[in-house]
Amino acid sequence: MRWNFTIVLMVLALASTGQTTLDADGPGNTYSLITSVLAPGNDPIETPDCSHTAFGDHIEEEFDAELNDNVFTFT
Repeated sequence: MRWNFTIVLMVLALASTGQTTLDADGPGNTYSLITSVLAPGNDPIETPDCSHTAFGDHIEEEFDAELNDNVFTFT
């Protein structure tokens, strides 16, 4: 019984240290990038509350001069 408990603890420790990161890589294909990292093989759709057409997509990528890096912007 003690051996099984040790294996379970080892598996839990390994699983809890895993992480997924998503880094903006510049304007264009933002939704493809997000999907490829967070939902590979799926086709997630934005919330269908888009009765406002003034700005386009809710998530975009742009260069931030202060951070000197590409970032995600959310509208």
